[in-house]
Amino acid sequence: MESINERLMRLAVLTVDCPIQIAWLSSQYQEGVRSSPYRGNGRDYCDFRDYRDGDKPTRINWKMYARRPERLMVTLLEEERNACVCVLADISAGMDMVSVGLSKRELACVLTSSIIRSATRTNDSALFATFDERGVKHFFGRRASHGLALAPAAVLDQDSPYLDEGASGLLCAMERLPQSRSLVFILIDNNHEFSAEELEQLFYLGIRHEVVFMSISDLRERELPATRLLPFLPIPGYFPVIDQSGHTSLLWTNKNSRERHTARFCQHENETMEELTKLNCRFASLHTEDDHRTRRAQLTRILSSRRDRLNLNEGEQA
Repeated sequence: MESINERLMRLAVLTVDCPIQIAWLSSQYQEGVRSSPYRGNGRDYCDFRDYRDGDKPTRINWKMYARRPERLMVTLLEEERNACVCVLADISAGMDMVSVGLSKRELACVLTSSIIRSATRTNDSALFATFDERGVKHFFGRRASHGLALAPAAVLDQDSPYLDEGASGLLCAMERLPQSRSLVFILIDNNHEFSAEELEQLFYLGIRHEVVFMSISDLRERELPATRLLPFLPIPGYFPVIDQSGHTSLLWTNKNSRERHTARFCQHENETMEELTKLNCRFASLHTEDDHRTRRAQLTRILSSRRDRLNLNEGEQA
């Protein structure tokens, strides 16, 4: 059986690294490459104003003073700041589902690594947390830059104790988000059923932040009415599965029944997307069986494009 380090080395080649774009002015404290509403130390010209007592002589626009000596003007520069990128990753037992390609947990690890590496490329601060049904297991704040390197491994680690327990792990994770406007990626099992409390919290979250849900699903999961598949080859037409109660059985199914279940699955996914859209949250559906080229193109579109102009469900422009 592979260790966590061996799995990380195998998944490292699938990581995507591209600048993350945001559609608002950053108000963070640290310097970066983002546009900011603040005026101060920067490189880009913004405006002029009259000289005031206490202004630095280096800010005086001497060319304007040569033309109009009666008025001393100061050049204003647009101050560059960073943004805060947050990743909340679901590590519940359902993320172990695997039939073709990566497991859902391994795909969540690739997504986490891609987002955090892309954030560091633009000098953005990052916040990371893992959660399951009961609570939060890992949390690395914006000041714990050394801990963020451990974030991909934390997605693969299920044995850590809880930092915070409650009625909902997603709620506990969302309560740890910063107050200032941030870009929030929530990597979640597609089987997650949102409670009324979670939807209420998402309503307020969508007002304050830009929220992108990245729903992770597996091929057989979309075809079979079961939570998990057992990791051995099935008899043709029969699939060894584990249901919601943990009972193991052989499920017989044919092509027509799988197509009907897939249609019901897609309908439920579309209803979830519409519900989250009403809460001002974006939605992207990612599949474990996608090849590396398809996954890279979708991730690049999500990270570097204007997310409010994309249909993230299919990766096509709206």
